[in-house]
Amino acid sequence: MPETICDVVIVDDDRSLLRALDKQVRAMGYSTQAFDDPLLALEFLEHADWKCLLADLSMPKMNGLELQSHLETRSEPFSVVFLSGVASVRSVTRAMRHGAVNFLEKPVEHGDLQAALSEAVENVEGARRKKNESASARVRFDQLTDRQKEVFWQLVVGASNKQIARNLDVSERTVKAHRSAIRERLGLETQMDMVGFSQTLDMEREGSVEGAK
Repeated sequence: MPETICDVVIVDDDRSLLRALDKQVRAMGYSTQAFDDPLLALEFLEHADWKCLLADLSMPKMNGLELQSHLETRSEPFSVVFLSGVASVRSVTRAMRHGAVNFLEKPVEHGDLQAALSEAVENVEGARRKKNESASARVRFDQLTDRQKEVFWQLVVGASNKQIARNLDVSERTVKAHRSAIRERLGLETQMDMVGFSQTLDMEREGSVEGAK
C-alpha cells in the first residue's frame, strides 16, 4: 500500500501561485500535495495513491505534457487538469488526446477550477468503483467450469436451452443443469441479470453462438 494518499497533486514552478492554488483547492475540501519541482512530483506520483493531477503546462526540467506521459502506464485510474498562461492549439490537443479532462487558462477563475476538479475526481472515483466491481465479478466468474462459462455466454445473448444444447453438442438436460449451477454460483436469476453481470466483467465474450435471436 502507498504511504501517502491524497485527492489532488498540484505542480507549478511558480511558488507563490502554487501556495495560492494549494490553499484554494484545500478550501474546496480536497486533500492535496504540492510541488514546485516536476521531478519531485513525479517521484511522488509513482509511489502514492492520488486521484487528480493539477499541473502547469510550461515548467523547467519537465513540462506538464512530459509529466503526463510518464504516468500513462499507471494501473490505477487518474485524471489530469492542466493550467497555462500561454498554450498552443497543438499542446491543448495533445493533452486532451492523452486523457487530460480539462485545460484551464491562467489566471483561473475559482468556479472554473472547482468545476474542473469536481469532474476530474468524480470520473476517477467512478472508474475505480467500476474496476473494483469488475475484479469482484471476475473472481465469481472464475468459480464456473469451462463448460459453464460457455453456457453463460450463450445465455447472455438470449440462446434457448435447445439452441445451446445444439451448439455445444450436449443434451438439454445437461444445459439445464449448467444453467442452474450458473445461477447459484453467480447469484443471478434472469437473462437480464446475466447481461448486466457480463458488462461488469468487462471482458470479451468467449466462443460463438449460433441460432440465438
